[in-house]
Amino acid sequence: MPSASAGAGRGRTDWRRFAVVTVVSVSASAAVLTGMGEGALAASFQVSGQSFAVSFDHLTGEGFQQYAAVDAGADGAVHPVAQTGIRRMTARRMCQSVAVPLPAVGDVVLRMTAGDRGEPVTARNLVVDTETLRAEAEFTGVEIGRDAGTVRELPGGTGPAGAFAQRADRVEMSHLRQRARAATAGTFLLPDLSM
Repeated sequence: MPSASAGAGRGRTDWRRFAVVTVVSVSASAAVLTGMGEGALAASFQVSGQSFAVSFDHLTGEGFQQYAAVDAGADGAVHPVAQTGIRRMTARRMCQSVAVPLPAVGDVVLRMTAGDRGEPVTARNLVVDTETLRAEAEFTGVEIGRDAGTVRELPGGTGPAGAFAQRADRVEMSHLRQRARAATAGTFLLPDLSM
């Protein structure tokens, strides 16, 4: 009896090879998707040509890191940012807004609020590509001037080796106002979401 691969010639399928390739590619895809879902891998994407505003009345974070980075736009433009990561974040009264130019209408402001009614906004493995930030802040266990390649506050979230970074065990910010280009998170819980 001929084997499954013996008859595989031109125009025929080698089912063993097909099975091996399928198992390997499905396993790799599942690992990448699981890593992104768990926040171990950042979802990489081109940023829009717009930044957005985010504010919180109060934010508490465990595992903070920050280093310089560059976001690339679909139009080829580059945007310098401070890539800011927080392993576990809890915040009150979030507001996010962006003005979107629409043809024949003009600018339309998309505004989203959450965490207004007692239950806090929470995120795990949050990374925000920050352009500007204003707040009253307190850092605990802070290290400023650390090598960005050695910060390990987030899974898979190190910066370029030799670059400037800062990290802290804990951060608390009040009256936080920032402009950002992008944000990713393993999970982001937005109670009382309104848009």
